[in-house]
Amino acid sequence: YGTHLTIICMCIAHAIRHIHRCGVIHRDIKAANVLLDKEGMPYLMDFGVSRLLTPENRYTQYIGTVSHMAPEVIRSNDYGTKADVFSYAILLYEVGEKRHAYHNASKEPKIVTKKILRGERPFFSSETVPMAMKMLITQCWSPNPQDRPSFEEIFDTFCQGKTYFKG
Repeated sequence: YGTHLTIICMCIAHAIRHIHRCGVIHRDIKAANVLLDKEGMPYLMDFGVSRLLTPENRYTQYIGTVSHMAPEVIRSNDYGTKADVFSYAILLYEVGEKRHAYHNASKEPKIVTKKILRGERPFFSSETVPMAMKMLITQCWSPNPQDRPSFEEIFDTFCQGKTYFKG
């Protein structure tokens, strides 16, 4: 149901907000790295490529899952927490659309990275994703990291009931 999906995504935003506050960048936010317990509550997993945030923001280029990689992660080693925001946008898209954002990303990584770098994003094929959620997603996957909201802002948007999934 939409309410449960909204709660799950809100909890994921809360978890990422927490790790960012602790000085950690995850770098591989995706549905496969979220496990649900028997009550359906999410747990953010797989911190294998996560790193402590550093003042110089020098990290490994091209790390994580291709379909969820922010443009700045593809092209440089100078990025920060807004890379996780981009990945979260792809996760939200996949939850709302109930399909992968980039078809065959694992088989055609060069094609997907070119699309991301050109600013091409998946299209919304249905009316199942409410306009407010579409607006949040498109803001989060902005090509410019400065235009993306922080997880403080994302979590507040959920808390204030400004965005949700239908149902």
